Amino acid sequence: MARDLRVSINQDLEVDITPRKPKKLPKQAREDPTLTIDRTHLLSEHKKTRQRYMEKDGKCNVHHGNVKETYRYFSDLFTTLVDLKWHFSLFIFTLVFNVTWLFFGLIWWLVAYIRGDLDHLGDKNWVPCVENLNGFVSAFLFSIETETTIGYGYRVITEKCPEGIVLLLVQAILGSIVNALMVGCMFVKVILEGMVEETGK
Repeated sequence: MARDLRVSINQDLEVDITPRKPKKLPKQAREDPTLTIDRTHLLSEHKKTRQRYMEKDGKCNVHHGNVKETYRYFSDLFTTLVDLKWHFSLFIFTLVFNVTWLFFGLIWWLVAYIRGDLDHLGDKNWVPCVENLNGFVSAFLFSIETETTIGYGYRVITEKCPEGIVLLLVQAILGSIVNALMVGCMFVKVILEGMVEETGK
């Protein structure tokens, strides 16, 4: 009896498969035939072309529109300084250093004036903020010595002047920033002009 229940492997089985009924469309779709139209082909037709920042040939694809000239120059100051002609670059290089030296020289002179160091120039018992600072010219020279770290040793700050110590730190840090910016501008300018000459040959 068990043999009668076995099915031969070679024998085909007949299986009754009933096809599924399609899902019933919503009422709105049945009433409005325009909703049942296949619109997938429209996606590929109206697909926007992707814009690139840089073309495949290396050209820049960014164009500034409606940018005022003054804003354009001050929005990226470093690039503006690099793009200037050499005589303007050297003028600005010299001007920036002279202005910072004059500015800090004026502050050193004000510190000496407010503390009364200029009134006690010959007094041996008076401890000034900066020794041997006797006027604006010597304050300007001390500013140059501080910012360029020359330090001749004749004019020197004393430990009895906390405002002078803070000013010394501020001038040293700002002087380093100005130095890095100006030297960086000149370095990039030299490199870029060298690359332009190489490609021009």
